[in-house]
Amino acid sequence: MKKAIQYFIKYHITADVLLLLIGILGVLSAMNIQRSQFPRIESREISIETTYIGASPSEVEKGITLKIEEEIDGLEGIKKVSSTSVENMSTVNVEIFSSYKIENVLSDVKNAIDRVNTFPDDSETPVIYKKERTDAAADIMISGAVDLKTLKAFAERAEQTLLAKKNISKVVISGYPDEEIEIAIQENALDVYQLTFEDVARAVQGSNVELTGGSLEMGDTKITIRAENKAYYAEQLENIIIRTSSGGTNILLKDIATIKNQWADIPQREFYNGKPAVKLQVMSRLSEDIITTAGASKDFIAEFNAENSIVEAFLLRDGSIGIQQRTELLVNNGLIGFVLVLFLLGLFLKPRIAFWVALSIPISIAGMFIIMPFSNVNINMLSLFGLILVIGILVDDGVVIAENIFQKYEKGMPAKVAAIEGVMEVLPSVISAVITTCWFFMLFFLIEGQMGDFMSNIAFVVICTLLFSLIEGFFILPAHIAHSKDLKNGETKNVMERTSTAFFEFLKNKVYGPTLRFCLYNKMIAISTGIVILVLSINLVIGGIVKVTFFPNVDQDNVVVSIKLPAGTTENITQGLLTTIEAEAWKLNTELSAERSDGQKLVESIARSISNSPNEGSLFISLLNGETRNMLSSDFGNQLRDRVGKIYEAESLTYGQKSIFGAAIQVGFVGENMEELRKAKDEFKEILETDPRLKNVEDNDQKGGLEFHIELLPKARSLGVDIATIIRQIRQGYFGYEIQRLQRGTDEVKVWLRYTDQERESFSELLNMKIRVGQNNYPLKELVKLDEKRVALKISHVNNQAKMQVSASLNDPTASATEIFNNARDVIVPKVLAKHPSVKVLYEGQSERAEDTTTSMKRWLPVILLLVFFTLVLTFRSFLQSAIVLILIPFAFIGVVAGHWLHGIPISMLSVFGILAVAGVVINDSLVLVSTMNRLLKDGMGFMDAVQEASISRFRPILLTSVTTVAGLLPIVMETSLQAQFVIPMAISLAYGLLSATFIMLLMLPPLLVVVNDMRRGWKWLWEGETVTARSVEPSVLEEEEEE
Repeated sequence: MKKAIQYFIKYHITADVLLLLIGILGVLSAMNIQRSQFPRIESREISIETTYIGASPSEVEKGITLKIEEEIDGLEGIKKVSSTSVENMSTVNVEIFSSYKIENVLSDVKNAIDRVNTFPDDSETPVIYKKERTDAAADIMISGAVDLKTLKAFAERAEQTLLAKKNISKVVISGYPDEEIEIAIQENALDVYQLTFEDVARAVQGSNVELTGGSLEMGDTKITIRAENKAYYAEQLENIIIRTSSGGTNILLKDIATIKNQWADIPQREFYNGKPAVKLQVMSRLSEDIITTAGASKDFIAEFNAENSIVEAFLLRDGSIGIQQRTELLVNNGLIGFVLVLFLLGLFLKPRIAFWVALSIPISIAGMFIIMPFSNVNINMLSLFGLILVIGILVDDGVVIAENIFQKYEKGMPAKVAAIEGVMEVLPSVISAVITTCWFFMLFFLIEGQMGDFMSNIAFVVICTLLFSLIEGFFILPAHIAHSKDLKNGETKNVMERTSTAFFEFLKNKVYGPTLRFCLYNKMIAISTGIVILVLSINLVIGGIVKVTFFPNVDQDNVVVSIKLPAGTTENITQGLLTTIEAEAWKLNTELSAERSDGQKLVESIARSISNSPNEGSLFISLLNGETRNMLSSDFGNQLRDRVGKIYEAESLTYGQKSIFGAAIQVGFVGENMEELRKAKDEFKEILETDPRLKNVEDNDQKGGLEFHIELLPKARSLGVDIATIIRQIRQGYFGYEIQRLQRGTDEVKVWLRYTDQERESFSELLNMKIRVGQNNYPLKELVKLDEKRVALKISHVNNQAKMQVSASLNDPTASATEIFNNARDVIVPKVLAKHPSVKVLYEGQSERAEDTTTSMKRWLPVILLLVFFTLVLTFRSFLQSAIVLILIPFAFIGVVAGHWLHGIPISMLSVFGILAVAGVVINDSLVLVSTMNRLLKDGMGFMDAVQEASISRFRPILLTSVTTVAGLLPIVMETSLQAQFVIPMAISLAYGLLSATFIMLLMLPPLLVVVNDMRRGWKWLWEGETVTARSVEPSVLEEEEEE
């Protein structure tokens, strides 16, 4: 190592070449890295979807869901299995552990389900796939005064145009149901012509074909035999012959039925600012850049509107705005932090030396960008914050190296010799400092769940930049300092240097020196004071003065209003209520916009949607971007909720979106007894609804729809007819008989045979429906008894148990979710479970994610601390000195609590990660001080003198490294932008935690070293009966004596 350093110092052009190489390659690499709002995370979820047309939720559960759950139960790598059974569809979601490869688990799941051979005959083959994680790059609405068929045609052409663009690979269209062909037949017609549904179906299937019958070879000619008689539209099916009478008369399909092209009976609709529309959602995949994808979408809108006049495309949501604003915000704050760091270095170091030290920041970052393309990390909010976090840390090693080189030079060494000796003297402690910091950030990679996925991006950035800072600090920095004019004889100090030097000397000798001596000679007072302050800080949190929550609020640029009405509610009623809320939103917009000084409207647009169920719908209210509107989207949602008031007929009405970390409060009740589950869920929900701190209290148990359950009458049994025969005929007439599926362009069009609408509208028509038994027809009411019942519309499971779930959001996003959750867990839930002992509870949402994080920390933090401890032991060659350094880490919590209290921000999981980051920096400063003390002891200095001299001589670099780190974070800490709220807690923890830890370290570490020295001497006296000097028991002195 020494020879390499000497080479770079002797031939400093080598350092210039290395510097330029890293810089250029880093810039080129950064220009080609993908960008996204949050880290791109590989999916760890598998979805199993099975269609069972016409089946009730209960039938789907028993026939599909339970069989799948049973078959995959126990497969290796599965963390959690959840499912929903609704009408016509079973969906099973499988979450796997991060340590397993999803491809292997996917293969096992497919093999397991392939073994099931008892699925219902009418069900389709399960579709098993890995869930794809994408970002919504842009939502485009196409609207105009045209019918839905025309809107669909424009949407499909727009989809093809978008997909033809280089940067777009996935587009999802919504706003219209599937197209189908209905053959509506009157029951009378079937009677007159003595036909059944099967007769009509066979006739259509037999006539509407396109088949190859083989080929005929005639000499050298090969002729294919084909039947091409395929119709794709309703009018083309009208002349299909159903039967030919004995007199030769053909009975055509149009003679007995009405055939029409129509939309499926699913009210999927979209409206834009009150006008009919279709929506195209442009998705950005993991391998794509969201800003580029969004840009291509906006270009399309401009091109589309230039080419069309009867319809117009609008941008409902731009998914790139968030990443662009956050990127700009973080980059600007990073630049401000860099300037502050450079300014501080210039104040307390010589200008040229300060410049070369500060150069480690861009060079180390450039080095990290060289490595980034070979990882799963991209440019996102978390990785950018990692860069800001590391700005101040990066100069720590440079400050220590530069300070030591300059001290050697001031003692009379030639510049080049001073550079070599200065680097080599601090090299072990600098390497140890970087390694220990990296150990703490390595913990981020070991965290399970979403937080681990997020925080690993920060860890990657910090570790890579720190490693490159070693290259810069050991080879590039010494080469430049050795040839700097600041290390030339006769160089005089300017006014700023003299002022800053005088200021530091005053702090060191007049403030810190006397305080240090007091602490050394009153060591128990100094140590006790630190402990008391730490205990008080902890009690501030326990007492609720400083709030605690799971995760910080991430504000959105939109408000989503979702409504769920009782089953059976018509689409018109749902549309009417949504229209009323939309009108109130526009009125609120008028009032709030009038208060704005810039004249801009707060609400940009409103999209109204009706889902596949006529009783459910939503409003998507697009607001001005966060940097412009200066108002939380949740505040707008709360005001809108107050204006609208309570809608009593709604089972659920929510304003705002759930956090990316899940619902603030989410509790699942599981068990076998559905009635008990429902009662427990209802009692818990009622209590939560009375808590003014909560809003959007909802459950997943929609009140059941009405069903008629049939029971055979004696007459049916005497005729030998069974329930299956009767229900099949009812299904054919009312739900429909799927005859064919036609591929019409990109659409799969189903052909349905059923009774006319008029014959499916009344209960009396059902009772009088004719059931064919042999050659005779009997009214349904003579064969069965109909009982009216209510049934669940959705049946949910988790890990093979039925589940009912209650969730809620915070009314005030800055409130303590942890406090409310703890009350629910410790007070409310036990009362509910006491009444329903068969019910068990699962805590989900944010609490589940926080539990994943804390569980991982409990498992891996001791390992990390052990690695840090042994790294320190190898550096100090002393177990006790290493232990003392680790003991100082918790004292950073004093600053963490103070910082969150001053800024009025709750301590969250992000704050905890900031504390871990502080730990690495605290150890860096402690390493410098203890290593200096050991070196002075080896040089023959007395113990107390060595402690004082090490503390005072290292005061300047320790304070400077801490101040520069805080300066790098200060812009983010003081940021008021809504876009920065996500990362502020971590920045506060690191900045304030570092400040408190620095002062604690400067004032507590020396007394602790003295206490340990006293213990060593006391042990020596007790064990060997001799009194020894303080210096003689120190490990560095004993080591030197052994070497001699």
